[in-house]
Amino acid sequence: MSFKDKFIGSVTKVSEHHYVTAIQRGFMTTIGITIIGGILAILKTPPFPTNSTNAIAQGWLAWSAANTSWLTVGYELTINFIAIYVLVGFVYALASHYKMNPLNPIAVALGFFLINAVNMNLLDPTKPYMGFTMTT
Repeated sequence: MSFKDKFIGSVTKVSEHHYVTAIQRGFMTTIGITIIGGILAILKTPPFPTNSTNAIAQGWLAWSAANTSWLTVGYELTINFIAIYVLVGFVYALASHYKMNPLNPIAVALGFFLINAVNMNLLDPTKPYMGFTMTT
């Protein structure tokens, strides 16, 4: 047996492992969300200079300025939440592999993720968070 056959066999075993498959499925769930977020980012930030004389560019810039609030919300809910979408997809795929109801593992995983992701300075308004201090 050649090195190539051994290498391909071991790589195939690793790629077919249920944890690796669950990670792949978790990332695959974000493809549509990433595309939508990318479209919203392009719509929000037109690829034209602000002093462009092109009518289409001026129309796009004006439309983007008038609708920037909902474009920003859409962008935030797609691109900035990718980690949560990957986590839910991964846990759902793994729960499906183990033939479990996916609701409980997703809730636990989201709870632990949010506990670890939240900066504890948010809970104390006197401490700065991202360079800003909350004042009352």
